[in-house]
Amino acid sequence: MTTMWGTDEVAISTLMRDVNNSKLALPRFQRPSVWTKANWVPFLATVLRGRPTGTLLLLEAGEDGEEFAPKNLETSPALIDGEPLKWLLLDGQQRLTTLYRALHSSFVKRKDGPNHEFVVDVREALKRRELLDQDLELVKGDAVPGFAGLAEQGKVTFKVMLDPATYASWQEAYVNHHLSPQKRGLGDLVKDLAETMAGAASISDYKFPVLKIDRETPLDVVVDIFEGMNRRGQKLNQFDLMVARLYKSLPSGGKYDLRAEWEDALEKATHLRTLGIDGDDGMLPLQLIAKQVSRLPEDKRPEGVKGLNNKDVLELPAPQVIGDDESPIPGLSLRESVGALDAAAEFLRRVCGVRSSVLLAQKSMLLPLADQYLRAEDARLSEADLKKWFLCIGLNSDYYGSVNSYADADCDNLAAWADDPTAVPDHVSNVTKNFVDGLDLLQACSREGRILGVSVLSLLISAGARDWSQGALTLSVMPDPMELHHMVPKRRLNSILEKSRTRDPIAGLTPITTSANAQHGDQEPNTVVNDLGQQASSIMASHKVDQDLLIAGNMGADSYDTFLEDRENQLRKLIKESLGL
Repeated sequence: MTTMWGTDEVAISTLMRDVNNSKLALPRFQRPSVWTKANWVPFLATVLRGRPTGTLLLLEAGEDGEEFAPKNLETSPALIDGEPLKWLLLDGQQRLTTLYRALHSSFVKRKDGPNHEFVVDVREALKRRELLDQDLELVKGDAVPGFAGLAEQGKVTFKVMLDPATYASWQEAYVNHHLSPQKRGLGDLVKDLAETMAGAASISDYKFPVLKIDRETPLDVVVDIFEGMNRRGQKLNQFDLMVARLYKSLPSGGKYDLRAEWEDALEKATHLRTLGIDGDDGMLPLQLIAKQVSRLPEDKRPEGVKGLNNKDVLELPAPQVIGDDESPIPGLSLRESVGALDAAAEFLRRVCGVRSSVLLAQKSMLLPLADQYLRAEDARLSEADLKKWFLCIGLNSDYYGSVNSYADADCDNLAAWADDPTAVPDHVSNVTKNFVDGLDLLQACSREGRILGVSVLSLLISAGARDWSQGALTLSVMPDPMELHHMVPKRRLNSILEKSRTRDPIAGLTPITTSANAQHGDQEPNTVVNDLGQQASSIMASHKVDQDLLIAGNMGADSYDTFLEDRENQLRKLIKESLGL
């Protein structure tokens, strides 16, 4: 097996030199530096003490030097055009940016504030034989004297320590001011520094352990290495990785900005945002593209693209996402993919009753539907079959766990069904009367139970459930977002049920608009029914609720159980009717 990474140690002086010479840079997916004084001080103090501050992660740069759209560290010089890049810094941005500020540029306490430098109170640290964080002070740059003035004050800066000649002069001046009167000399100072702040003896030689990744390493392996090293830090976002990878020059001029394109396409989509799809979900359209590319003949398909998992997306060719003439699949790009996802979202709202994000158990459920909407209308499944599939995956509690694996398989299942009407997916054909009779609708609407619960409650909306308010329309046409409503108030459940009992069984919930939920609050069922007046019975019936049993269910555990059992049976009946069982 080829080794794709190796370990090393690299001195601060080498790292700073590489930053200044455009040999070491950040990939574009790295977010801006976020450390403040609360982070700078303990890190720099640890360096001064000569103690470890963690491993750096470097990725060998590509041959063209533009892979991942490199950018300079904050406050460091702009990258030199044409200068071949050597390394991309994957992990360690905050630390190296802090060091660069301390050794070369400056710090700001507040945005657009004056430049500051860290001044180290050496004299106080040596007195107590211990360097404390409080010995590092941020001082306005124009108030920091030269090395001689610092030595007189018993202080030093990182910039002084970085240059051997200046540091040697500072040490001589420090000895003259503070040690000579005590008949002590340069050797004493060197010894005291070594004992108290070992890293200050030669700060440029302080070494970081470094893990270096070969440039031929597959991107999914790079992500695994990063996340294995960085368990306590920010997760490496695969979409940000793709933003950097696809930051390419366009024939029309400028660069292709995947994030900007995704956010613009999302803004223009009509239905996706109502189902909770936001700017952080940029992998969805890329996954849909990857699925199409994975179906190409082997001689035309990129070797690493075999489905719609994240590692497949990371191997997508840039032209396919951008949508230029070199695309393996003409006419498919990010924009078309977003359009198919929006069509899938519209279908879920209009046909399946999925009116808001609370009713979509997993966002990846959109992918098999969108995969169908990329097909010509006469080549895709009917809306009736798509609705049946969507309900059945909920009844089977699919998409719990490895959601991408479910989506990948279901894209193939639906495609096969569309091509051959007899190729009904197993999780559709296995939903029989006996299967429905065995559904546990008394379980909590959480975790895997939530997938089943929101599917059944969405079915209520598609079947014509009405809003719980005067003059109510069906929920399917109400403009408000949906919420899940406890028909018996939770505070009453807390008083009548044992602690081990769930307060949110599927059969005890129903969809309701946000405004109606706020209006009713935790009112008792009989109060709600009285307020609804003559409409109460028809509203309750549309939710498969027995009005009398609901009112009685508020009074005690036994009557509540009777209400739940009846509601469970009515919901099972609705499911059978909807599936034609």
